[in-house]
Parts: sequence; structure tokens; C-alpha cells
Amino acid sequence: MRKITRLLCISALIMVSGCSIDNNYISFDPSKIKVGDRVAGLILKSIDFDKETKTVNAYFEGEIEITGYYYSGRGVIFNTSEETQLPKSIYDGIHNNSFLLKHSPFFGDGDGMATIVINNYEIHTGETDLMNQAVFIRKVE
Repeated sequence: MRKITRLLCISALIMVSGCSIDNNYISFDPSKIKVGDRVAGLILKSIDFDKETKTVNAYFEGEIEITGYYYSGRGVIFNTSEETQLPKSIYDGIHNNSFLLKHSPFFGDGDGMATIVINNYEIHTGETDLMNQAVFIRKVE
């Protein structure tokens, strides 16, 4: 029942805000999405979109549980598993499932698999020096 409800919600979202499902991402059109819209369970807090350069800086709020592979060194990069769904701009053709994990004391040097909860997911594509990132909340045991 929960899966059916989730599919219905996703379908409604796609029709209303110009979103589509792309592998483990739910793609959105930055020219159609509005602050307050929900994508992949996260709420759009703000967005900056330059139509000419197709640069997108989107900021989402809300916690989401994800599973994937992490590797750490000077920072922690998290690469989500195929089951994880996150927002993605339709102009982000080379998105590689990875993002910078901020405030991550759980991770030492090295790498491995983990299920974690994140918050404040950010998407940065196009002409920007920023990379996608999120705030680490906790490890799921």
C-alpha cells in the first residue's frame, strides 16, 4: 500500500512540476519548479537558474535516508546506490550520483558502504565551482 501511495504521489508531482524519473534520480525542470515543491521527498527551499548558461543552484530541505559507497580523505564523497532517489536538474546530463558530505564526523579515512540520513541537499550544475552537497545527520545502524 505504501509503494502504491508513493507511486501515485510521484506521478502527481511529475505532472504538476515538470519532473521525470531518470534511473535513481527524479529530474526536474528548473524553469518550471517552484519554491515549496517536493522532489524525491525533499522540499525546494530556493533555486537560482540562468537560462542562458543552464546553470542551476537548487537548495532542498528535509531529511532523507540513503545508502551508498563513501570515500574519504580531505572530505567525504558519497556515491548513492541505485535504490536511492535524489533530485536532479534536467540540465545535469553528466551527474554521477556523487556529492560532498558536509559535517561528517562518523567517517574516518578510508571507504566503505553505509546507510545514512542527510539534510539540506544542494544541486550545483553548469557554470559554477560548487559541487552537489548535503549535510550528514547520522548513520543508520
